[in-house]
Amino acid sequence: MWLPPDVEKKIAVSGTPLRRHVRSGRLKAEQRFAAGRSWWVFRPSDVRAFQRSRPVSRWDNPGWVRRRVLNAGMVDRRAEREGIAKAEALERYLAEVEVRRRRPAGRPPRTDAPAHHLDWFRRFSEIRENHQSHACGGDRMPTDHRICLEVAIEDYLEHPERWEYEPAKLSREAADRVRNALKPLLIMRNEIPLS
Repeated sequence: MWLPPDVEKKIAVSGTPLRRHVRSGRLKAEQRFAAGRSWWVFRPSDVRAFQRSRPVSRWDNPGWVRRRVLNAGMVDRRAEREGIAKAEALERYLAEVEVRRRRPAGRPPRTDAPAHHLDWFRRFSEIRENHQSHACGGDRMPTDHRICLEVAIEDYLEHPERWEYEPAKLSREAADRVRNALKPLLIMRNEIPLS
C-alpha cells in the first residue's frame, strides 16, 4: 500500500491499521491499480473527517481505557477495596474517565462583574449624563474615551491600590482598561457599546 507522504503524516497511523480503517468504511479511499502496483487515493475532506472522528488521546477511546485498567489490575484492586463486583468496578472507572474527559479545561467563565467595575459603570453613566445635559447648552460632548479617563483618574484618587500606574500619566492604557471593563456591562444593559 502506498500513500503520499503528506497524507500518511496527516493520518499518523501505520499501514496495517490504516488498511483496516479503509476496509471497515471509517476512512473513505479508492484503490487504484497500474503497472502491477496498487495504491490508495484519499480525498483531503475524507481524511479530515476521519481525523475528527478518531479519539484525540488514548483516554478518549473506551476500548483502550478498558484494556488499560484491566491489564494494570486496577479493577481487581478497586473491587477488593470497595467490596464490589469487578464488572461494577470497571464501569465506575469508565464513568470517571468519561467525566474527567468531558470537563472543560481552564478557568470557568465569570458570571458577574467585579464590584469596582459596577462602580466604574455608575460613575461613567453619571459623567455622561452630566455632559449630555451641558452639551444641550452648546458645550461640546466629550468622547467616551475621555469620560473613561475621567473615571480612571477619579478611581485612582479614591483607590490607588487598584492601579499599578497613575492614569494621568498613562492616559490611553487607563481609559482602555475602564472601557474594556464597561463594554460587557453596557451590552448586558442593552446600551450602545463603547467605540
